[in-house]
Amino acid sequence: MSNQLPLSSLSNFDRIIARSCMKNPNAKALTEEEISLFLKKKESICINIGDTFHKEQPDALYYENPAVKKSIIDTEVASLNDNNKAKEIQEISDMITTAVKSHKNSDISKIDVKYWAQKIYNISTKYNVPAALIVSIIEKETFFRKNITSGNGTGPMQMTTIAVQDFFPSNQGSWHDIYEMMDSELLNDILYTDFSHKKLRADNASDLRKLAGKDDELGMKMGVLTFEMNFVKAVAKHKFGKATLTTVKKTIQGLKNGTIKLSETQAKACVTAALKNYNSVFQTYAPQVVDSLQRMGIQFTEFNDIIKS
Repeated sequence: MSNQLPLSSLSNFDRIIARSCMKNPNAKALTEEEISLFLKKKESICINIGDTFHKEQPDALYYENPAVKKSIIDTEVASLNDNNKAKEIQEISDMITTAVKSHKNSDISKIDVKYWAQKIYNISTKYNVPAALIVSIIEKETFFRKNITSGNGTGPMQMTTIAVQDFFPSNQGSWHDIYEMMDSELLNDILYTDFSHKKLRADNASDLRKLAGKDDELGMKMGVLTFEMNFVKAVAKHKFGKATLTTVKKTIQGLKNGTIKLSETQAKACVTAALKNYNSVFQTYAPQVVDSLQRMGIQFTEFNDIIKS
């Protein structure tokens, strides 16, 4: 169409600028509105970079300075990352909203959706954990209430002192060593304010657990680490018949190097078993969280990659 500008008519770097102006990233041409934005953005780049551009053709820019090329690419990558982040946070917000509204007489206006979505995004992206899992567990445990401390548990994912105790360094061959083998980054982010100087966040499990009630993001980290270990133990029991220090080590190695790969059915069963151990008080807990995950469209094979190599 005459009021569209095909991407194929542009130089490679013009396309980079053009794509940042497009509402539909899969489109093959700029609309009339997008052409106007593209020309303004292109002009702005020319002004900022100055004499490094030669406008010898009306529809193409020739970049002679490698530093300029890198600058444009870096800008575009940053823009794409920002767009992807905003999209993922919105998807998490939608998960939270759907979860809250699934409860009778719930009032979404009382939930700080933006607060939770941002924190869940931070945890899920950094530690490679499905956001839907964190949403579902928090929905069941504390229903998105901030800074929770109770006799049963602390923080948004309701940590207990017994669960936290295994995080701490003790004698060689302890569960701490297994946690470190499984996810050292997450473990150390929980335990230390300064890992390089081994500065512990708290002196003991009880004090660390209390901090989960004051820092929701820290509480989420503890909950995620606890779930990861429960999942690994479930996989170890599935593969080797029981979960011991030895079989759990083998399971971690297998998940990390890809020699252990669960089918959808197997992964679902292991996630269910992990959730039963995560909260063994209520028999309905694990099935309800699994149902929530399924409503959010989770593929349980995603849990094959929950333990980073």
